[in-house]
Amino acid sequence: MYILTLKKGEERRADKHPWIFANTVQSIVGKDSQGSPAKVVTSTGRLVGYGFINHASKIIVRILTRDETPIDRQLFLERVLKAKNNAKLWAIRTITEPFSARATTCRGSSWTNIATTCRCRSSPSAWT
Repeated sequence: MYILTLKKGEERRADKHPWIFANTVQSIVGKDSQGSPAKVVTSTGRLVGYGFINHASKIIVRILTRDETPIDRQLFLERVLKAKNNAKLWAIRTITEPFSARATTCRGSSWTNIATTCRCRSSPSAWT
């Protein structure tokens, strides 16, 4: 496993965003294959997270977890099941909460904006 140490002062950006850019890395310790798990730490040794390394990209690591959770099959299974459950909840909410949509085009633009209005927030007379 690789261990990447960030340059001093780069901790703040790394704590807010899941991408670690190559120009923010001070040192890389370890030798493994492309796409291997990597541990990212600050210049003081504090854990930023774990992700996969990609030497061919300017985004050298994409953080998957910010704690000691192992990157394994179970992590991906849990995240896929969570996404599936969220999708089901969204579908149920969409069916049970009617909404209206209208398309508007800005003058001089080919972009179309979809404006949605939840009827639950409007007056009951608008439901008919």
